Amino acid sequence: MASHKFYFYVITSFILVSIISVISAVPEPTVDVLIRLESQTFNPYEDMSDNYVVSDISQDTVTALVHAAGTFNGVSSDSDNIDLNASINSKTYLVYTKGDRNTIDSRIPTIISDNFDTVPNPSFGFPLSKKNKIVVSLEYENMDVVSSETFGAGFHDMIIENVGADGNRYLLDIKSK
Repeated sequence: MASHKFYFYVITSFILVSIISVISAVPEPTVDVLIRLESQTFNPYEDMSDNYVVSDISQDTVTALVHAAGTFNGVSSDSDNIDLNASINSKTYLVYTKGDRNTIDSRIPTIISDNFDTVPNPSFGFPLSKKNKIVVSLEYENMDVVSSETFGAGFHDMIIENVGADGNRYLLDIKSK
């Protein structure tokens, strides 16, 4: 069984100056962070144009560091680690999921377009869906729907109310909230 370690390194150090007037004149330092995953089972692939490094591990499992926003400084890797270097205010996805390198590759256009967090179920291991279709069906022999309200496409808040019985059949009223 392989173990994986996860590290953050601050690459640029800086000194805080205690004089307020000097601080306002000194530009804010750029602080970079190195994010490193360590393992003895990496078989890495680097993609500098799309800002990520990925490695198939074993048994249909993949891990990756994917830069999504901020200043990207590069990726590096070998058989023991994969690294991503970016500014400290950057957004990076740490991915460990089922699949292979193609699982990560298929998400890159959505991440680059800054739409990954806006899809209904942002995921690396499961298909992305643009809509979640929910079908509700009641199939009971002893129930009757007594309302005539119809619901079109879209989101609805519904009230389902038991309004009585007719012999051995329950009567349900379904209406919009």
